[in-house]
Amino acid sequence: MAWLLNAVMGTGSSSPFDVGEPVKTSLTARGWHWRLHAGKRKAGSGGGGGGGGGGGNNSSDNDAVSIFKADVAALGNDKAVLAKHAFAKTKSLRHPHILQFLDGSDTDAEVVVITEEVTPLPDWLEKQRDPDSSVSPEQLSAVTIWGVKCVLEALGFLHSQGMVHRDVNPRNIRFRGATRKKEQGKRKQEKEKQENC
Repeated sequence: MAWLLNAVMGTGSSSPFDVGEPVKTSLTARGWHWRLHAGKRKAGSGGGGGGGGGGGNNSSDNDAVSIFKADVAALGNDKAVLAKHAFAKTKSLRHPHILQFLDGSDTDAEVVVITEEVTPLPDWLEKQRDPDSSVSPEQLSAVTIWGVKCVLEALGFLHSQGMVHRDVNPRNIRFRGATRKKEQGKRKQEKEKQENC
């Protein structure tokens, strides 16, 4: 299936990204109209995107990315217009708490947006409920407070740009990949400490 997505969005050999398989997420079962795929920046592709033009980011080669794909025909007219509008707006938004657009395409068949790597909030919270999670209740509380602050700052920025989100809920909040990588690094350090004791 990934090869088809590569072909349709033009992410073949000339694209700076490799599209992976769909990511299993709790959002798929809830009728969410964007499908999330894992992806990677190709070696030697440098910063910025191809076909949609994300422009100068600080990513290094082979960084993981998130690829959001919406099937225009399956959405119906109203949601297809919203998806196309989201694509157009996402390309120009620059704020620390709003996903960074890297690349994408908008065709009659589908809308594809490539961003920095993210984890949907419901999936991240589910991982924190795992007994093996290294995040303490105090840390989870602090992250929650910080997350609400970030969401409010992002909404304030959108409102200052004359935009309204209209669908703020946990499904539409994402954690960046750096957060997940930091957690994995902490877990690895804790396991190494336990093994060395």
